[in-house]
Amino acid sequence: MKVLVIGVGYWGSKLLDRLKRLQPAPDVTVVDLNLVAICQERPEVMERLRGTLAYDDYQLALTAEPDFDTCIVATPISTHYAIVKDCLLAGKHVLVEKPMAKFGAEARDLMVLAGNRGLVLRTDLTFLEHAAVKLLAGAELAALFWAGPKSPRSDEGILWTWGPHPVSIMLYAHLGKKPVAVEADVDDGYLDLRYYFEDSTRTVVNMRWGGPGAVALRQATLRDPDAHRYSMLDLTPIPDPEPLAQVVDHFLQAVKDHDTTPDWTGMKTVEVLEWTEQQLSKSRF
Repeated sequence: MKVLVIGVGYWGSKLLDRLKRLQPAPDVTVVDLNLVAICQERPEVMERLRGTLAYDDYQLALTAEPDFDTCIVATPISTHYAIVKDCLLAGKHVLVEKPMAKFGAEARDLMVLAGNRGLVLRTDLTFLEHAAVKLLAGAELAALFWAGPKSPRSDEGILWTWGPHPVSIMLYAHLGKKPVAVEADVDDGYLDLRYYFEDSTRTVVNMRWGGPGAVALRQATLRDPDAHRYSMLDLTPIPDPEPLAQVVDHFLQAVKDHDTTPDWTGMKTVEVLEWTEQQLSKSRF
């Protein structure tokens, strides 16, 4: 299997690192992985990757190296749709950094295209591979708290930079059911979202960023409707196996098995984020 990594910035470099770790490991499911090229426009990154076949134009790479099986896309959100579509049209399986696209219609188009061509399309929603998150399916998820020291990308905003993680976890806990209403409080450094569901349950998503002494902190609060009490689940520690390694390994295994199961969670995450943005644009958000 030959892999083309498109974009090796902050997150792309982490994906690349996981790929390199998989290659020599004797227990990986895809043992013939051959990472042969990187697409990256920044010269300093290209210099760091000296010795690896490299391009500064992904379209050139797709045509110059037609025997690629798989593409991993880690570029700004606004570019996801065009790049992923080009990769699928070229007959490549794709793993794309969250979110799959910026608009629900784009995500649906990519899903249909992948399905029609018999290709694997997955979104890197890393925290869905977290061992603690896997305990949340069907649970009454009262709240998710997401905090970090870095501000969101100015061209994406907090909803699209961080939102895919808690929203995808919320969808997982609600077994894929989408909310029917949302309310919000927003100010410099925080965004609080209150999602309401048809079964009268509510999930609150609190996002905080920046500020003195800010640290990464991720927590889930569960409600036990029978005992009328709450419990907290800490999602901050990185478990073993590492979620990102699981994302990469499961994607490569899907390619090997030709498992083209649609990425419904990836698509619904985009739909909920877009819907949230539309609903909040009608308010002071």
